Amino acid sequence: MRLILAGEIAAMAALAVAGLDAAPSPPPDGSLRFNPPVPYEVSSSEPKDVVAGYFNNDEFLDLAVSSGPGKFDDVVSIMLGDRRGGFAENRAYTTALGPRGLTTADFNHDSIPDLAVTAGGRDAATVHILLGRGNAEGDFRPAADLPTGVFPIAVAADDFNHDTHVDLAVANNVYGGVLIYLGYGDGTFAAGAGVPGSGNMGTDIAVGYFNGDEHADLVFAHYYGLTTFMGLGDGTFSIGGAAGSGYLTQSVTVGDLDVDGHADIACAELYMNRMVVSWGRGDGTFTPGPMVTIGSFLMDLKIARINADAHPDVVVAFQDGDQAVVIRGAGGRSLSAPLAFDAGIQPAAVVVGDFNGDRFADLALPFRNWGDAAFVSILTQVPPPPRVHRRSGGQRRLPVEVTPWP
Repeated sequence: MRLILAGEIAAMAALAVAGLDAAPSPPPDGSLRFNPPVPYEVSSSEPKDVVAGYFNNDEFLDLAVSSGPGKFDDVVSIMLGDRRGGFAENRAYTTALGPRGLTTADFNHDSIPDLAVTAGGRDAATVHILLGRGNAEGDFRPAADLPTGVFPIAVAADDFNHDTHVDLAVANNVYGGVLIYLGYGDGTFAAGAGVPGSGNMGTDIAVGYFNGDEHADLVFAHYYGLTTFMGLGDGTFSIGGAAGSGYLTQSVTVGDLDVDGHADIACAELYMNRMVVSWGRGDGTFTPGPMVTIGSFLMDLKIARINADAHPDVVVAFQDGDQAVVIRGAGGRSLSAPLAFDAGIQPAAVVVGDFNGDRFADLALPFRNWGDAAFVSILTQVPPPPRVHRRSGGQRRLPVEVTPWP
């Protein structure tokens, strides 16, 4: 049975009141609107990744942002949410040079979300394990530093060997391929074990359930596209096959985009300027899907239900366009035209959550600000208006029939 991770349920809670009196600009078809973005400063530059979680146990979603190297320290910033959509940085934890990938899950069975962050280059490359204290300040305590390959760039969490403990998969860029760290359930992990055939030049990694055997599988993004690895249920993996279109892939995400019960893959190709979908067949193989051209330097993407229908969507952090781009699912394997929303200067990553408690999906995107002091841009969704039902003798307004996020 699949273990439900803190990282999977860590996308619901708070955003800003400041700036909401500005009139939001609706897209041409009026189907999805966000309020103007509100920036919140973090104590470093060059943000790389962001995750959401309930870090101070108050039912309001918080954020963790990895950033550096740059003009300031290399840190993981903890930003506490206030349920109105506002955030304030409360703590910043120093890491090895250049923190990048982040994931959140409960590593020690205390029901408090923890963090894993990859950092370092050729020297001192590591996965920092930060265990959450669950106090009002959202504090973490450094618990372990796990040696990795060279330039660890991304990390994902799940239970890979069915022992109920959270494990980690780390993608290394220069050397080391994919490494698996089996968790002991107390915040410590076994030494990393290599996944045969994973090679090098990794850029991202994600967990999925691709072949119906209830073992967690992996999709590894690299300079030549995507490679899947099928979990064997004991913490080891066998090579699956290729997905995507074979070009340098910056980011990858997994979800059931066509709602057929099978996990699909969406990826962002860095230099081909497009988002590419691979439809899962449920047997570990994939059918090529649509390629949606957006623009250069697509840095991150997520599959989530964003607008008010029941169809999953894809949101992309479009760095060169300074935008969040939403590609709406239209039912089945149909996608609507992309909608773009201002998101700050050079957004580096994106996470989806209900940040203001209205049960509609909002967006958080850390942005580079040309390498100066970094910010997190918060975009709260404007709920759709009620439908007007016309009758003889007048009209009455009824609530929109929607499926709130998540």
